[in-house]
Amino acid sequence: MKIILLGFEFESSNKGCEALSYSVMSLLDLMEELKPLEIVNINIHESMGELPALYPNVKFTNLRMKTKRPSFWGALRKEMRNSIAALDITHGDSFSDIYGKSWFANTTAVKTFIAYSKVPLILMPQTYGPFEAKWAKVWAKNVIKRASKVFTRDNLSLDYLKSIGIKKNIENTIDLAFMLPYKKESSKSDKIRIGLNVSGLLWDDCKKDNRFGLKVNYVKYCNEVLARLIQNDKYEIHLVPHVLNDPREGEEFFENDSKAIRELMIEFPTCVFPNNFKTALDAKNYICNLDFLVAPRMHASIAAFSSGVAVLPFAYSRKFDGVYGDMKYEHVIYAKNIGTEEAIEKTILSIANIQLLKSDEKYGMGVINAKHDIFCKSLLENVGYYEVAEPSAQNQRNIQL
Repeated sequence: MKIILLGFEFESSNKGCEALSYSVMSLLDLMEELKPLEIVNINIHESMGELPALYPNVKFTNLRMKTKRPSFWGALRKEMRNSIAALDITHGDSFSDIYGKSWFANTTAVKTFIAYSKVPLILMPQTYGPFEAKWAKVWAKNVIKRASKVFTRDNLSLDYLKSIGIKKNIENTIDLAFMLPYKKESSKSDKIRIGLNVSGLLWDDCKKDNRFGLKVNYVKYCNEVLARLIQNDKYEIHLVPHVLNDPREGEEFFENDSKAIRELMIEFPTCVFPNNFKTALDAKNYICNLDFLVAPRMHASIAAFSSGVAVLPFAYSRKFDGVYGDMKYEHVIYAKNIGTEEAIEKTILSIANIQLLKSDEKYGMGVINAKHDIFCKSLLENVGYYEVAEPSAQNQRNIQL
């Protein structure tokens, strides 16, 4: 079965974007109803990275998205002829015009092209909006209404769609990164492994104009938390990037977590700094072997949460509210609402209560797994399999390799 993918990244410096992509690919590969599987990836990059080697039984075609070239539209039309569905995820949170008119127009044009064809357009679990320009809101609403199925990844997105007049054919489910596979290893250390996922985005923003409107001084927060943690010889401190250096963007790219970590390593040289993640799978395989993680990168926090690692998400936008609010998980730093000192104390207190956080995560994963079962069945129905067996536990659960 041939499926078209839109808005997926399999080779990105941002391992959060990759996490969604690898999670969906893992899910599709487990669905026996879709085999033999063929994937056509509409990609902003020239490569699909490590993915084809991981799935040798899947046929991959990478179609570079160049919307100004007639040849692109011709190639897309050709691939659509025998495709059973097109799945769009818009990088998880980028179906919006806040990232620029050009980005919105290019990505939405491809959605529109498919929405007006006979190929079912399925909008995968993602964040929708905001759509600030009137023309963008009208265009987005038209595409969403023409989609065969619309999945949201949290109740906030569901409510937003309803607020702009879209009330039919919507199903709220989960962020699919919760289902990214991982592999735990036996610990070789008797120390408590504390991870600080350092965000280059927040580090850079803190030094400039604070466009996120945080009350927490992020640079001060990182330095003071580390200064307190290294005093305890029971802790092994890991500074974990989730957006890494990409030669296409350069070492000085403002979102590069590794750049911020290198600054911290000057002051705290005894910390462990992993900086060789090739894929989102590598990042999660590292995170899952920690005992605790503070994470402003949402998909780094999800990697920890879904693998049984106590996590304290550092929330700087509403996307955290939706994901963790749906699970009633209260161990979150809301950096727009509290100050630096309170955030530091909450971090230290959370580390002292690792088992409490893990217990609350178990409840949350129960919610996640139940929603995931329903999502898998609904997805199969919307790609043409209306009479399917109940999803198997092996296919639907977060798989520990």
